[in-house]
This record gives sequence, C-alpha cells and structure tokens, in this order.
Amino acid sequence: MNNKESVCAYSKAGRSIELAKVYKEKKFLDNVSCICTCGFIVNLPRREIMLEAPHRPDNVHPLGMRVYEKRGFRDVTEYHTVLQEMIAKWMPVDMPEDKPLHPAAYITWQQDGYKLKARGDKASRTVSLSTKEQRCFEIVLKQNVSLLELYKIEQMTEFERQ
Repeated sequence: MNNKESVCAYSKAGRSIELAKVYKEKKFLDNVSCICTCGFIVNLPRREIMLEAPHRPDNVHPLGMRVYEKRGFRDVTEYHTVLQEMIAKWMPVDMPEDKPLHPAAYITWQQDGYKLKARGDKASRTVSLSTKEQRCFEIVLKQNVSLLELYKIEQMTEFERQ
C-alpha cells in the first residue's frame, strides 16, 4: 500500500481490493502485481516458508502472487530440510522435457516475419526466430505440448534441442 500522499498507482490485489471501494480517488491497477520478490518468504514467528512469484492479480491469484508452496518448520534442522526439498522440487537445473509448456495467459505474442514480440504487464521483448523456431513456438501456443513431444513433431536433431 502506498503512502496516502503518494501519486503512484496501487495494485488492485490483496487488501487493496477492499481499499479501492473506500479510496475512489486513487488509481488502482489490475494489470500489475503488488509484490516485487520472486523466491522464499520466511515468516519466523509463524515458522512458515513460502515460495512465491509476482503474478497479475486475478480470481486465481487475488494477492497478486503465485504461491508455489507453503510449508511449516519446527526447528533449524527442519527449516534447512524444507528449503532443500522446495529447491529440489521447484528449481530444477534443467527444464523438464516431459511437462507441457504453459505460456502465461496475459502475455500477448505478435509475429512479424522473423521477429517475435512478447508483451506482458508493462514490459516487452523482441527476439528473432528461425523458421523452425517459429513453427515450434506456434505448436506450443496451440497444442500445449511438452519438449519431448515437440522434438518428435519437428524431428529435431540433438544440436537443435540445445
């Protein structure tokens, strides 16, 4: 929540959903997250660890964050164990090839020849793609396939998989 004299906008997430009803003169945005962290939040008094990332507020993520996992711990040994288990589960060194790829729904994609422009909340990126990369990208967007399925569909060589 911003200071009441702030000229900045508020993210319409979490408690500010109710505040938007009270402070009608303030600008509340529903296309930005209210958090700027991506990782572990540790609540020592409650003995809880939460792994989270910013997410555009919606019905599924009303707090403006995606919570991957939330766990408790009793002591320092269990704290360490919980952290290591969450890291092993959610932060693999390599991308799992057997899981379907799910591009974020709020990101828009625009192709122009060999250029692909991705636009999220307030950021945009432009990259160039080969013809095969363009086909792969279209397959992922339309069919929700895993990397292994994509390799078979496009008959990719080991070099192309890197």
